[in-house]
Amino acid sequence: MSIKKIVIVGIELQGLGGMEVVFNKLNDLLKEHYPNISLSIILLKERDICINENWHKNLNVRFIRCKIRNHKIRRFMFSCKLSGILRKDNPDIIIASDVIGCYIANLASKFSLRNIPVFSWIHTSLWTAYKAVYTLNVNYHIPISSGNKNTY
Repeated sequence: MSIKKIVIVGIELQGLGGMEVVFNKLNDLLKEHYPNISLSIILLKERDICINENWHKNLNVRFIRCKIRNHKIRRFMFSCKLSGILRKDNPDIIIASDVIGCYIANLASKFSLRNIPVFSWIHTSLWTAYKAVYTLNVNYHIPISSGNKNTY
């Protein structure tokens, strides 16, 4: 399978941490070594908070917003909105950058009626992650530590 489009899905980032650096570095490496692969990032915005938006000025970042307070309904709505984007963009793979992203990306992939593989790329410990069981819904895992690797 030749990969041309990668979509990263996750909860909105504050703009001040390590994930932002990782996304920028990944984008730079892809442009340098695989210029024919496009990377887009879709962030799930569930709160109205001020963030530092300078970190994604060189990235293709989109936001999906949902202000519904009920967690289950909000995740369902995120999945529906994301599935529309997936149908339109038709990526080759989806990478979920957090546990909630795993759940939403998996549902959205199914709702889009495409067979898009979903990878987890969790940058926190799965032992302390909220709803870590959601990572079991994805097809593949990209562990960043031996602790996460042994968990799967």
